[in-house]
Amino acid sequence: MISKITTFLITLLILLITLILIKQILRNLLIKYIKSSWISDKNSSTLPAEVKILSEILNSYGFEFIGIKSEKFPFIFKENIEWNFSSSENICFASIVKFNEKHLFYFYTPFKTGEILITANGIFTEIKTQKFFTSNVISQSINEVLIFHKRKINELISNSSIPYEKFDRKLRLDATNLFYSAKEYRNYLRRTNLYLMVTIFLLIFSAVILNKNLL
Repeated sequence: MISKITTFLITLLILLITLILIKQILRNLLIKYIKSSWISDKNSSTLPAEVKILSEILNSYGFEFIGIKSEKFPFIFKENIEWNFSSSENICFASIVKFNEKHLFYFYTPFKTGEILITANGIFTEIKTQKFFTSNVISQSINEVLIFHKRKINELISNSSIPYEKFDRKLRLDATNLFYSAKEYRNYLRRTNLYLMVTIFLLIFSAVILNKNLL
């Protein structure tokens, strides 16, 4: 027989998990209202230590620092901060983002023909359609992830995809908006929210059954 104290603690835990899941659902719903903007110039002298190390490696591969980008959500949600780089030679942008107290990175190539290609070292959920490709290469080596990304770029170009010639700050903001508005990403968010709502229902149902047994 479960004691009342144990039941209370379990119910409280279920409530906390439910609130976290509801917050995630709301965040997913508000993605379409996200506002992207530059919050710094191209001065890379004040980068955090870990970002500066990654920045120097990116510089050695032909990437130039183009500024810090903010992605602001409505209401209470924390904004995303990214350190952004570009390389027309490599036909892509590079971004460093703080994720769970670690600095991870990804490469992003938007195409004139509408394709989106992203290769990360562990940030993105993998989605693959005819025009939307997100992949993870589990490696801390910028070179390994970049090689994988450039191979995918060449595959798309060989299939008639047309990349941009110039990778500048304006295109970077446009590419951010393109990603969040893509139907493939929106469909992924809908599936995620459905899964979260089912999970919330099961949690609440479990809490009701648990407390009903004490009555």
